[in-house]
Amino acid sequence: MRPFAHRKIEERPSTDMLLRDLLICILQMTVAHALVIPGDMKYVVIVDAGSSGSRVYVYTWRDGSGLKSPELLKDEFGRPVVKKTSPGLSSFAHNPKDARKHIDDLLDFAESAIPKSYLSGTHVYVFATAGMRLLSAKYQCLIWRNVRSEIRSRYSFEFANTDARTISGDEEALFGWIAVNYLLQRFDRDEYEKQRKSTYGMLDLGGASMQIAFELEPKTRNSTNVFPLSLRTKSSEDYGSSLQSYALFLHSYLSYGANFMRKRHEEVLLFKHLPPWADPEKPVTIADPCLQKGLTISTTLSPKKPNDTESLRENEEEKKYQVELVGEGDPDKCKVLVRELVLGGEMGKGPSPPIGFEMPFYGLSEFVYALEGVSSKEIYLYSEAEPKIEELCRRPWEEYTKILREQYGDEETYKKFLKIKMHHCFKAIYVVTVLHDGFKFPKTYDKLHRVNEINGTDVQWSLGAIFFILNSEDGQANQESRQWA
Repeated sequence: MRPFAHRKIEERPSTDMLLRDLLICILQMTVAHALVIPGDMKYVVIVDAGSSGSRVYVYTWRDGSGLKSPELLKDEFGRPVVKKTSPGLSSFAHNPKDARKHIDDLLDFAESAIPKSYLSGTHVYVFATAGMRLLSAKYQCLIWRNVRSEIRSRYSFEFANTDARTISGDEEALFGWIAVNYLLQRFDRDEYEKQRKSTYGMLDLGGASMQIAFELEPKTRNSTNVFPLSLRTKSSEDYGSSLQSYALFLHSYLSYGANFMRKRHEEVLLFKHLPPWADPEKPVTIADPCLQKGLTISTTLSPKKPNDTESLRENEEEKKYQVELVGEGDPDKCKVLVRELVLGGEMGKGPSPPIGFEMPFYGLSEFVYALEGVSSKEIYLYSEAEPKIEELCRRPWEEYTKILREQYGDEETYKKFLKIKMHHCFKAIYVVTVLHDGFKFPKTYDKLHRVNEINGTDVQWSLGAIFFILNSEDGQANQESRQWA
């Protein structure tokens, strides 16, 4: 194609003619540019099967020999192709066949967003996290058997049995770290830079587990907890890629998720205050300092010791009680109980992660939600959050609900968030305790960014998982052998 056409000019061209020629020139150059983009469009589907619900994402990229840069597919209105359904996949432990309908709802949606001619070449992954890790191997196996069978029999996606599995906590931490640094363009390398860019740490607090990941400083790389990672990264000099090595610290704290820890708090309260003569058939009333005054929650619980780490999984034979938790609104008492929980488990029994506190960290999920209203900025500051948490916990529930109603406006949104906000006091105290008593962040630390999105894109470990599969030596090897562990 010739980008410019020569023609004989016999008279001075009009403004309209000049504008027409300019538009033609731009169009030709645009088409020419499009023709030299290497590779074909590719699609991949990944289901994040979390503890409280599952989300399906469709990513796309152009296949070629260089860096593969996945992006979230968007529909004709510019909306991300994402769908969420609840409850979580792990909730089907006793009815594993129901997992088929659960996965159909997600994959039918993803299938409708991808051109039919691309479906057979589109990979699908279903990765489950801590909710499934808390199930016994027996129940996990039953669920996965149904999920895999459903995908093979119903869809034309490219799929192997090992593409639907429970990922380890360390994998979840790794994928989250990759997603954060990929979106922050920390894997890009400028042609004028002699060294690659430094990376940032990642903290993710979900419903059932908590992850931390960061690049180790040279002086701490002799640790046994080193994960060596080789990633294809972008080089702007030739718009190609180069292989870079990273030494990472990865760890996942199972049962340290915000929802799981809230339940453990309730179980410990019951253990401490359950009368010896209590009848499982009759409600037991217990004061809860981590609930605001005027708030009462009814639930069914089994008593647990504060340091009971042997019973992370549900035990059907445990005696259960009907419990009414009555709010005291006492943040000082709440802090003592939460600290006992945090340090009574894994975080209090081993060495703290070798964090370099000069490094910025990005906090995801509950590091954002639990600190809403008590941390006014993206950057978390203890000096700002602590007095606001005190104020939050001491505010009567009736007064707090009035504030929430004004904040959310319509009744439907208000009711949707009301159940979550019941535990706002506990979760805010829990996040602060984990940061400073668990991870030992100094209370003067001012580099923790609380983010849901980076550069306009939601931060999800699913993006990191796809980037890893496409651009790491391990991910490529796994693709070729189809032997995910």
